[in-house]
Amino acid sequence: MTGPWLLQTAGALLCLLALLALSNALVLRDRSRLVNAVMAGVMGMLMFTGQLQVLALWFARTVDNVFTSTPQPAPAPKPPEQHSSTPGLPWHDLMWPAVTIGGVAVLATVTATAFGVVRGRSERRAAQAERWLLLTQEHDRIREEYGTYLADPLAYLDRPTLGDTSVPETVAFLHALDAAQDARRSRDDLAGYRIAISVLKTASRTADETARRVGLNHLPQRERSVVRQARKILAQALNSGATEQERRSAYAKACKMLEGIVVLPREARAALESASRPGLSAAARDQVNVDRA
Repeated sequence: MTGPWLLQTAGALLCLLALLALSNALVLRDRSRLVNAVMAGVMGMLMFTGQLQVLALWFARTVDNVFTSTPQPAPAPKPPEQHSSTPGLPWHDLMWPAVTIGGVAVLATVTATAFGVVRGRSERRAAQAERWLLLTQEHDRIREEYGTYLADPLAYLDRPTLGDTSVPETVAFLHALDAAQDARRSRDDLAGYRIAISVLKTASRTADETARRVGLNHLPQRERSVVRQARKILAQALNSGATEQERRSAYAKACKMLEGIVVLPREARAALESASRPGLSAAARDQVNVDRA
């Protein structure tokens, strides 16, 4: 009784190991491991159900009959109703192995189908993640370009309408920027984020083209001249070759000239503060920027 019990125990352990290997193969998407796991499962089920021993006994008896039989003289005629004593194929004993193998085949088919489904989902998730990354890169590019524009006082004075919320194209761009940021927070809505980025790209291009075309032409002639002169003075304030006193004086003069005409954004004022007072500590510059804001 010990032999069959040990064989069934070994079969159960082999089935458990095959199940673990099957799960690992599905996770790693490894076809060779999947095949090995299925084969191990077949062997384990045969051992657990005791059918491996039946197959082994049948095979051993067949081999013994083939290779150990000795020539015999021709037998006397026998009545038709008598059957040959030569052992035949044990179909009844082989029924359960056949059922077992059939069940494992069905299991292998279901497993392969599940493997394909898991792999398809994984590939779709990877493709979605790649598309999401491309969208975030385009989003970051537009944000960085606009941030660079706001932090550059000279670029801002060249096309101030890009930062003017009274201009319809600029308002549409800022609304699209906010909508894209909201869509980005919802990581499950790839289609919505793609639409938001498409709208943002169009709005950004339209607002920039409008600002470049208008320039300073929306201002009266006298104010346009003042802004151009203030821009030249600010270029001096940003000149690293000038002394700190010269930069500070130029910055103060330009800001006074622009009062009532163009309001520089906070980022541009911070850049000018940093350029006009290079010896100021970072903490002090931050406090100055807060005070001015």
